[in-house]
Amino acid sequence: MSLFLVCKNRHTVKGSVQELHENNYPKNQRQLVMGASRLSPATAQNIATWLSDKERYECLFVNRAWNATFVPIIYRTILITSRNQRRLLLDRLVKSEKDGSIGFMVKELRFTDNVGISRDDFELLPKLCPFLEVLVFPPSVWQHLRCSKVLTRWKYLHTLPVLSREKLANYCLEIFGDQLREITFDGQLVEELHQRDGFVPMFSQVHWLTSLTISGKPRFNSYQNKLCFDPKAISAIHESCPFLQSLSLSWQTLAIGPSSQPHTLVGIQPAPKMQRLKLQHVQLDDPHWIHLFVHKYPNLASLDFYNVNWTENTHILSAKRHIAYQEAYIAIAHNLKKLRVLKLNKLEQHLWPNLLFFDAIESAGTMLNTIEILPQHNYISPTITSPAAFQEMVQALTVDARSVSFKMGVDDMYPSDMLVVLEAHCPYITELDLSGSGVLELDLHTISLESILDRFLNLQSLRLQNFDVEAQNKRGLPVDTHCLKTFHLAKVWLTNDHVFCYLSVRCPQLSDMSLDDCTWRTNKPSMNIKIDMPYHTFRKFGVRSMHIAHHIEGIWTRLEDGTIFSVTEVKRNRQILGRKGPRAGQNGWYRIDSGMTRWYHLYQFKDGLRLRRLELRDIEMVKDYRMKLSDFEKMFEHDSMPSRTCYNPIEFWEDDIPCGYFTFRCHSIDMFIYDFVVL
Repeated sequence: MSLFLVCKNRHTVKGSVQELHENNYPKNQRQLVMGASRLSPATAQNIATWLSDKERYECLFVNRAWNATFVPIIYRTILITSRNQRRLLLDRLVKSEKDGSIGFMVKELRFTDNVGISRDDFELLPKLCPFLEVLVFPPSVWQHLRCSKVLTRWKYLHTLPVLSREKLANYCLEIFGDQLREITFDGQLVEELHQRDGFVPMFSQVHWLTSLTISGKPRFNSYQNKLCFDPKAISAIHESCPFLQSLSLSWQTLAIGPSSQPHTLVGIQPAPKMQRLKLQHVQLDDPHWIHLFVHKYPNLASLDFYNVNWTENTHILSAKRHIAYQEAYIAIAHNLKKLRVLKLNKLEQHLWPNLLFFDAIESAGTMLNTIEILPQHNYISPTITSPAAFQEMVQALTVDARSVSFKMGVDDMYPSDMLVVLEAHCPYITELDLSGSGVLELDLHTISLESILDRFLNLQSLRLQNFDVEAQNKRGLPVDTHCLKTFHLAKVWLTNDHVFCYLSVRCPQLSDMSLDDCTWRTNKPSMNIKIDMPYHTFRKFGVRSMHIAHHIEGIWTRLEDGTIFSVTEVKRNRQILGRKGPRAGQNGWYRIDSGMTRWYHLYQFKDGLRLRRLELRDIEMVKDYRMKLSDFEKMFEHDSMPSRTCYNPIEFWEDDIPCGYFTFRCHSIDMFIYDFVVL
């Protein structure tokens, strides 16, 4: 048991599990580890949080005691990401229905947005999983289900899927009432209840609610058409739900009244239970709202303002009014001393107190472990993104900070300097999001992937934007592995495939990767963007707007983003060859098209995009193409940096060949997304 108590990270736990399988493991130490079977369920659950799904599964085969300890943990939470997985789960639950050995363990069942559930399967769930506590599926599934009688059979359900219809919401609140702990209201339901002031009275039935999410419909016009909350409505929600710990508002307007009238905090009762506040796509009519939040939620641990706008035209305000906004932000730093997560997005330079904000955090003794300070989209603020601001922001973090997000400015600050400062203050971060200041290729700073991974050994999520990313090709060379799991690139320039060769060797646990509007330099006549990671199992891989850049007349010139790609799964190929025998690969059509390497073309179909499989003759045409001068001049006739504004229909697919093609190889992949279309 003590073996786990001294584990500081998941790698130590993983090594301990692997050592149990070795025959030469010392007997006395093996007996000590076997004592882990006497751990309480809560302690075992805490240990399991440090392990991946594969490592938890390996724990089942250590011995019978470990199997009995980890089986309930594995089956407690189930995430369904595909129809095949849903079918296999239901078959397994039906087979074990007699003894209930599996269904009784399932407490949380979640379906991703691309997976639904039929009426018949839904009606089986209460019988197969009677102790279910959390059920989440896409809101669109509600309209296909007869849920009136089925829901009543769950006695412990406290978290429901998103509710977007008034009749359904009223029925669910009537059935479960105070049993509910987490609710999400969305779409038409929110709008209808706002129009007749019937929204706040609904909360009188959910006294023990701890998490509430209210999301209206996206509105891109004036704020008057958005759903409106005032301080009285916020207070009424907390009076009905005194145990509320998390509140999230999206696509709302918070209106406190004309700025000419004096605002006061008298009569505003604090809600000491509140821990997390998130405002997303919300408009505030007065900076006094920030003072109100600070006063009402003194124990906030997480504050997230994502794309929060002001209804006032802040560019024509007086200097006195600007100071009022700055004082509101400073109030956050002065009063929220228990704050640990701070995310402020889309800040305006003239409203942000800059260094005064971080001075207030330091004087208050607030110890942040996650911080995100970002200016307006595509806008470089000389104060918010300055080196001094970065220094102050990093110093406001604790030594064991976990997440940092920052956008570089136009000052003489290079990525290497930022990494040195960050490593000195926060060497244990697990999430890093850095954005460069350049837009054109000549303006981009170069950042080394090796320097990031060598400095931050605990990094699990990395996002880089507006950089020239480079790495040494380490394939075949010995290198220390890294625990990076998530890697996102946006608006970056790459030279050949060295970055992905390096990731393939250095980061064996990488399972989530996305490439957004990236550009691939090439001096070769080939039109191929190649990513070869044959040993990686990806949970999700996304690609959007991949470009090829050719060096012409001393300038790197970028082509339109391609719409042709291929996917190769090594595991799938082995399974096909195993079923078909050694002669399976002799037929050229089968080898290329029927499972070995799948080629696709993205085309316009009516109002949406679709993917189609390419035939052998089409594949050969794509591979044999070389850029001609006439094609090049045609592509750059109207734009020196062309970007696709529309997609070609299927009959004109050959016009997409000059844009190049993308090839991807991995061991296996659960979800592949190309320009928002799921394969």
